[in-house]
Amino acid sequence: MVRCVLSFLLASSILLGQVPAPAKASAFDKPAIEKYVRHLLMWPPQISISVGDPKPSSIAGLKEVAVTGSMGPRSQTVPFFVSADGKRIMQGTVYNLSEHPFKPTIDKLKTELQPALGTPGAPVVIVVFSDFQCPHCKEEAQTLRANVIKNFPKEVKAEIKKEVQEVKAAFKQTKQEVKDLWSSTKSEVKAEAKE
Repeated sequence: MVRCVLSFLLASSILLGQVPAPAKASAFDKPAIEKYVRHLLMWPPQISISVGDPKPSSIAGLKEVAVTGSMGPRSQTVPFFVSADGKRIMQGTVYNLSEHPFKPTIDKLKTELQPALGTPGAPVVIVVFSDFQCPHCKEEAQTLRANVIKNFPKEVKAEIKKEVQEVKAAFKQTKQEVKDLWSSTKSEVKAEAKE
């Protein structure tokens, strides 16, 4: 009798072990992330939110998720990291300590053959985008020369973007054309003003 009961229990456990367990629901819950991010970033209902699919990240145990907020033609994508259990998210950017943190931005600035002040090859380079007609820009240039370049002549180099020089040259070239146009239409403007 004991053998019979043991055989029954053994057969039952084998059969129960072969029954597939119910599929686990994914821990990644897009609607929950959307709701949380909307509240976190204080995005109003007019902003539509799209939560991307989780992708492997460079941080062990976390998946990277891009959350995009859009309103009309404008949009902003914010990187988030989600824990494996889907209960925690982290906002931020991952930096590699062996690389300069601003390298992608610096690579976009092309300063070769541009007017410059200071020592070539200086460890600090200030790229100046300026308007030669602007009094604030003129004051900024004087401050740079009087303080930064004067006090740190070997450590700092100031680059002036060529496009600004080209705009200045174009302005000088067309200045006479504008004067000629103004003097030729001045009498017409005075006549219209009297009417």
